[in-house]
Formats: sequence, C-alpha cells, structure tokens
Amino acid sequence: MKWFETLPKSIRRFASYAMIGILDTFLDWGAFTLSYELVHLTPHVSQGVGYFVGAISSYLLNGHFTFRDGHERPWLKFIKFAAWNVFSLLISAWLIALLTRWGMNAYFAKFFVTLEVSLVNYVGYKYLVFRVKPEHGQKREGGDEA
Repeated sequence: MKWFETLPKSIRRFASYAMIGILDTFLDWGAFTLSYELVHLTPHVSQGVGYFVGAISSYLLNGHFTFRDGHERPWLKFIKFAAWNVFSLLISAWLIALLTRWGMNAYFAKFFVTLEVSLVNYVGYKYLVFRVKPEHGQKREGGDEA
C-alpha cells in the first residue's frame, strides 16, 4: 500500500486508529449485545462489558500500530490508559443510561455514544496516554513548531 505511505503522518495515524476502531467496535457491540440480550443486564452495565472488551483490543492494537512512536514508559502508559478509559466508560455509561431513560432504544443510544467515545478517546490516547509528539517541523495545535 505505497499510496498510504505517501499520506501525511497525521492522516495515516487517524486512519490506523479508525481501522482498529472498527474491529474494537465489533468486539464492543458483540459483548454489549450478548450481555444485554442473553444475560439481560441493563444497557449501562452492558455498556461496561462491551467497553471493557473493546478497550483491551484498543490498547493492544493501537499501542502496537497507531501510537507506537509514543514517548511514554510502558507501565505508565498502561496506568494512563486504564485511568482514561475508566473516565471515558463512566461518561459513556452515564450517557447510555440517560438516553435510554429518555426513551431512546438501547442500540441507538449505543450508536451515538460510540461515536462520541471514539473521537474523545483518539484525542486522549494521542496526547495523554501514548504521548505522541509532533515530528520535527510539524506545527503543534497552537501554531508553534516542534
């Protein structure tokens, strides 16, 4: 896939995150559906089960492929990943509980929460968990060069 390598690194990184995210989402939704439909857990508890399964996959795959150039010690990276995901899980479970309490179907609520969590987690993973620094000559968010 030579054409992929010609894209800017930031686009390749986000594309990698998105592709891994598709797999993580299938795992998350599978675990959510099994726990909701077969085990009959509540939507927000099922969200926790699905989120946990997707997060493990995300840590392993994104740490190896997407953010492999991060500048964080492995043990600290894991602690930050776990803390970030507890924060993200609490928000997503709260949102699912709120949306279903307002009458939204659990699967529609899960869909909207999945979109929100995906974007928030990308930012958290990149800048807080894996601590990816801009390449030399790339501009940071604030406009100054690295």
